[in-house]
Amino acid sequence: MDIGELYRIIKDCNTYTTSYYGFFGSTNLDDEYFGFRSKPIEYYTPINGLISHKNTFMALSALESMYKLTNFGSAHNLNKIINDIINSQFLNPEFDNYGAFLPSKTRTLMTPEMQNEYIFFEHSYYAIRALEILADHLELGNLADVDFNKGALYGFILRNINSVLITAVKISENCS
Repeated sequence: MDIGELYRIIKDCNTYTTSYYGFFGSTNLDDEYFGFRSKPIEYYTPINGLISHKNTFMALSALESMYKLTNFGSAHNLNKIINDIINSQFLNPEFDNYGAFLPSKTRTLMTPEMQNEYIFFEHSYYAIRALEILADHLELGNLADVDFNKGALYGFILRNINSVLITAVKISENCS
């Protein structure tokens, strides 16, 4: 495998606008085919959008594994990625999903009601994993030293852990 070519592909999936920073979940961004997503590899839905914490984590993890995260960081602002992840935490206490992470900062442009509908455990998991990689790489300390509302996330997990366990049991029963 050509590490240089893999690095170029991941680097080219990076996107930055004034409202968000992230990685596209597609390597084929030809405008002619932009709306087409091949299922399941690049399937596009509002829940699993083109830009997400999962895509960011996977890109950062790959860059780290190829020893290219330093190269990428010298050309791109990794602190901006950290801030965008942190700013995607849903901190509206009027809603049940208070404390969790939206799929990406792009979803913060929606109404709180819509944001609440886009929250799943998976988004918070990948947001935290991406923060871990970045905090370690930038020598910011461990995750406890990163400035996001850990208490709110912990509360979200506690409020929802039963539904996650029930779902896991149902899946396990269906597999046997």
